[in-house]
Amino acid sequence: MTDDRKRLTWKGIKLVLVIIVPVAVSLFLCSKVILGFFGAEFLAADRALALLLASVVLIPIAKGIETLAYAYGRYRYVLLIGLVTNIPRVLLYIVLVPSYGADGAALAFLGGTLTGFICSVIVASRIGMILFWKQISLIVFLPVGIGVASYLLQLHWVLGIVLVFSVSFAGYLLLKIITRREIKEIISSLRLGPLVEKVWPVKVLLGD
Repeated sequence: MTDDRKRLTWKGIKLVLVIIVPVAVSLFLCSKVILGFFGAEFLAADRALALLLASVVLIPIAKGIETLAYAYGRYRYVLLIGLVTNIPRVLLYIVLVPSYGADGAALAFLGGTLTGFICSVIVASRIGMILFWKQISLIVFLPVGIGVASYLLQLHWVLGIVLVFSVSFAGYLLLKIITRREIKEIISSLRLGPLVEKVWPVKVLLGD
């Protein structure tokens, strides 16, 4: 990609996914703990939370392409993505919420996100934005695979989260999906420097 706007859009999408997918998997692993803070009656909402967390994989891609279309002045595409996302979402809310409650609402949100994602991919092809699907797949399936394995093996959620982050970021580096410099940029932007200094494996991973 020779266009700086497209290159920056891809880098933004990639870095957001690198952060948000391991976080989403980690939230799934400790979902009962989080929901338990709000009361025993909220524990039944873990399935709805899982559906909402599934949406976070699609949203950064759709929003990145929508922002790029806006930067090019292609406002019809921006409107189209918004309509294709929100109209199905509202219709699904009307149909699903009365019968399925919180699960229906989460499923409606995911459905609208999915239609918006498909539309944004079509828009990307129209404006010449290349999406590197192999990298996206690796970014998603590394933490998801580790999370599923941790869940099936019934590992303690703390250990599962540590494995998700450590193995995922090690894999991202080995597969050259991201660089050590980009990881340091993420740490700096999230103000995690003091915490990282205390975590020896992370320091080794970054070569410090």
